[in-house]
Amino acid sequence: MKQIKKIIIALLVLACWSQLAEAYNYFTINFNDGTSSDPFYTIEVDSIRYSKFDINNVEQSNWAVQEIWTANNVFRYPISDIEGISFAQGEKHNLPSGHLKVLAIGNSFVDGPMAYFDAIVRASGIDRDQLCVYSAVKSSASLEYWATTCENGDSVSISRRSGAITMPTTRAPLKELLEQDWDVVTVQQVSTLSQKPNSLSPYLSYLVNQIRKHCPNKDVVIAWQQVWSKWYEDTGMEKSLQDWENINSVVRLTPGYGVDMIIPTGTAIQNARATELNTPHGLTRDSGHLAYGVGRYVAACTWFEALLAPVFGVSVVGNTAVHAITEAEQENSVYEAVSVTDENRTQCQQCAAAAVNSPFEVTEIVNNE
Repeated sequence: MKQIKKIIIALLVLACWSQLAEAYNYFTINFNDGTSSDPFYTIEVDSIRYSKFDINNVEQSNWAVQEIWTANNVFRYPISDIEGISFAQGEKHNLPSGHLKVLAIGNSFVDGPMAYFDAIVRASGIDRDQLCVYSAVKSSASLEYWATTCENGDSVSISRRSGAITMPTTRAPLKELLEQDWDVVTVQQVSTLSQKPNSLSPYLSYLVNQIRKHCPNKDVVIAWQQVWSKWYEDTGMEKSLQDWENINSVVRLTPGYGVDMIIPTGTAIQNARATELNTPHGLTRDSGHLAYGVGRYVAACTWFEALLAPVFGVSVVGNTAVHAITEAEQENSVYEAVSVTDENRTQCQQCAAAAVNSPFEVTEIVNNE
């Protein structure tokens, strides 16, 4: 009788799946021993099914296994082990007030925004004793890379990029690093996959679950960096805009995986590309990575406005930090690099602030300097 009851419950789930997908953000499988599965985010679940083939793939006369199908995986649980299925609505987590500890997980597209970030923080007057920003960076690392690194227990190093708070552990398996008291953990997709919605699953949900499971701060904010589109010599702005819109279509899916907020770096760069700040190669130094000077500065301003402005009550607009292109930066640039000066810094800052205000729209920014 108990097994029949479980089957009826799950069949009702199947019958009402379209309604449940809209009404709930995730569900968990609850087991008879009091444990539960990791959350399944409804956005990535294709179907819930039954199978007469048990865990050992031996066919039984009755239903034996509950299956959860996603785009890239099938999860199988013995029906006899299942107590029930719990559905719940996701709860958006908000930034704290007056203090901030950030871990940014990604690749070289994190290094771009972080390059001038501390200079902007220092010029802002923010109490650096209430702040730290660390990054875990691996060249060309995707969501899959970080999910695999986390699952395998591989050691990861994190580096402080700003602020005076010191986190006690800076090299350890990623799960151990997540066990520190972060206020924000940021993730992103590698640029080559940033326009592919299927690349999110199952890696984003896995990372979100690991962050929620291991971080002692149960109000930790999970942020997604929206990366910028590349620049192509032959198609220029037209291709840039189309790729940016494709990136946006993927970014819009991330809240369904438990992401709390967007850092709209890509839109800030697109705003700048629509102004006289733009360079012949779209504010990039090699078509992909941001140009030294204005490109990196706009990105840093975006992170400041998205993360620090709400916490410390100080907008990036009006910040006095500038950046003169160094000899080393000039030598490492395939394309042109433009210094940040008192004449163009405000427009850079306005491009960032407008993106935070409207993450999926290009905003016209006029230089009033």
